[in-house]
Amino acid sequence: MKKITATLLAVVAVLCFTGTAAKAEGFLVKGGFNYSNFNPDDIGNYSAWFAGIGYQTYSWNGFALQPELIYRVNGAKFSDAASLRMNYLELPVNVQWGIDLLVAKPYLFVAPFIGCNLANAITPEGYVSNETLRTAVNRIDYGFGAGFGIDIWYLQLTAKYNWMFGPVANWSAFMDSLSGIRINMATFEVSLGLKF
Repeated sequence: MKKITATLLAVVAVLCFTGTAAKAEGFLVKGGFNYSNFNPDDIGNYSAWFAGIGYQTYSWNGFALQPELIYRVNGAKFSDAASLRMNYLELPVNVQWGIDLLVAKPYLFVAPFIGCNLANAITPEGYVSNETLRTAVNRIDYGFGAGFGIDIWYLQLTAKYNWMFGPVANWSAFMDSLSGIRINMATFEVSLGLKF
């Protein structure tokens, strides 16, 4: 009788585990907010959003890969009246390591990425010419991200800091005070994803 009870308890535990554990692999839809920080410091920070899709591989010894395709809005503030909005398409590859718990998987990750600038807009219109804006902002960017996250059932919550290694722009064409300075950017992001 004790063996039967122990066996039944083991089967119930396995069924509970498989029914409530974090989904190990699958497609992902995610979105969130990001905060852009610039070097040099006299360019104002900018809050915006991002959204995208990804695929999380099956976890092996705690490691998993999660390539993503992200549409991201970044920006900069030059004054209270003028700001720049930059739209990027990015391809990060998150390398995750975490511990599979009963109902969740907390993890750390690193994420090299490459991005392509799709379009830019400056407010107010006429602050600089469209041609100047087109030539000032670099088309390709690349960098490295690091962060932490947690998978709970079909949900994924992450926080990440991104360092862009390529210069975002050379603003000398329209900012005399920053003549010749190559501007670099970093972002902090928080996202929520749904796996299916």
